[in-house]
Amino acid sequence: MLVLRKDNFEQEVEKSDRLVVIDFWAEWCGPCRMLAPVIDELERDYPDVKFCKVCVDDEPELAREFNVQSIPMIALVKDNTFVDFSVGYVPKEKLAKLIEEYAFENKLDVNPAGWTDAEMSAYIKENHIVCPDCGSGDFTSI
Repeated sequence: MLVLRKDNFEQEVEKSDRLVVIDFWAEWCGPCRMLAPVIDELERDYPDVKFCKVCVDDEPELAREFNVQSIPMIALVKDNTFVDFSVGYVPKEKLAKLIEEYAFENKLDVNPAGWTDAEMSAYIKENHIVCPDCGSGDFTSI
């Protein structure tokens, strides 16, 4: 996992074109050590998300910039904007939900079930689904 420092923060976070998850932690922090394997799993589960760590003892200035008052603290940064955070040990599922909220907010999987075109068309017609922009039930141009 990438270790953030003041000297690489701009390149790795401010200029990133994807969601950045920052784990603020310290060596002496028990909950931080408990959360570390969860963060490692999430990093493997979400390869399109950048995961970084900041040791608050080594980088107190970065911790102050994020107003870290308790650790572990997970900060989410998207498009150089601090969008959300979580404090304390939390289950993997809760962090995954938080990550998904921001990592995939602009991506639409129009066929998540892998249906054929005929199955998708039948579902659209059966459930009276229409395009909110044009009012059509024809989604073949997506």
